[in-house]
Amino acid sequence: MPIYIHPADLPVLRDHHGSYRKKLAVQMAMNAVDPLTGQPVNALKSDFDARQYLERPLGNLREVRQGDVFDLGGKQLEVIEVPGHTPGSIGLLYREEKIFYAGDSMNDDLWLFLPEACPLSVYKETLKKAWELDFDTLIMSHTPQPLPKKVLLDYMETAEQLDYSKGYPFSAPLTPEANARRFVREGFTPEDMGNGKTGYAGIVISEEKIC
Repeated sequence: MPIYIHPADLPVLRDHHGSYRKKLAVQMAMNAVDPLTGQPVNALKSDFDARQYLERPLGNLREVRQGDVFDLGGKQLEVIEVPGHTPGSIGLLYREEKIFYAGDSMNDDLWLFLPEACPLSVYKETLKKAWELDFDTLIMSHTPQPLPKKVLLDYMETAEQLDYSKGYPFSAPLTPEANARRFVREGFTPEDMGNGKTGYAGIVISEEKIC
């Protein structure tokens, strides 16, 4: 089965497919915490084969670029380049239904601190590019429900207001070495993330990415 990827993300894929990151992912899954009970749990399936996972090759990779189209039985999804979170981030535009599938390229708590992430200026241009597309509904990886296009205005406002000195401390298990801060939209705090408060938007960024 082919796996489609923008060529700019091939180095990112190879890095994240390395043994160190895969072993770390397995360890985290084995020592996960149940969000309801707060108790430690093993999130791996009983038939999980760690050796097979660690040794699995990259697969059948095929490159995609701006303007390429996937024909899903008469439904056309057009590739849109939306760099920022990674240099090869893409979205899929379903013009007939006015839906934009943004993947990880934009969300209400975007990570821009990772080594492979683009500068803040690139993300700002991506948000403007997305705003100019003809769609009504936005679907992203980390938000379960479809959102109206207007949430992009919240993300753009957050990016424009970003002041690293006003950022909140940040840490994540997968990136223990990260030197980053979380900046949130004016009038909000990190505690508002995921609590249903309308209008929350945040960016996790390292100082060197602010350019």
